[in-house]
Amino acid sequence: MKTDFCFHLDQKVTTWMRTHLAIRAESYEEAKAEAIRMVVDGEIDEIPWDEIDGVKEVIKPHENEGQPTQELFHSDGFDPAWDNKPISKTL
Repeated sequence: MKTDFCFHLDQKVTTWMRTHLAIRAESYEEAKAEAIRMVVDGEIDEIPWDEIDGVKEVIKPHENEGQPTQELFHSDGFDPAWDNKPISKTL
């Protein structure tokens, strides 16, 4: 008799996030300088952001220092049943 087994695939991705800033200033140049200062000084870290649709890309292991970027798990397990980490070729 066949039994159903459930799995899930975790994937590491790169994406772009958008943070909206409203700057009150006398000119565009002044507002631009203030926005840049806020970003550089880390003052926007607590402002919510939105994910930009359509720009997610699955990262390849060579882009992740040779570590896996896809891991297949059985729904009851903690260790991956499979991952896409490259097999090292040693002589």
